[in-house]
Amino acid sequence: MECVSVEGTARLADPVHDSEAIEVAVSGYVAKYWADTAVHQEMGDFVRGNAIFEVTPERAFGIIEREEEFGARATRWRW
Repeated sequence: MECVSVEGTARLADPVHDSEAIEVAVSGYVAKYWADTAVHQEMGDFVRGNAIFEVTPERAFGIIEREEEFGARATRWRW
């Protein structure tokens, strides 16, 4: 999959009351998107400075963006 889009009900995670969950989310995010650990602190600070949402998924779409595969490979999941 090149893109996964999730639809559902979101709630704002309060960093003051749930700082451990915020740190778990931030650590996972920076590790996934930045292989260079030298930027992890900077990017982690950026993510912490923005809204973080917990989503209860209702639907998710996995999309292949290559035209020749899109029609045969796009996938939808429902909960």
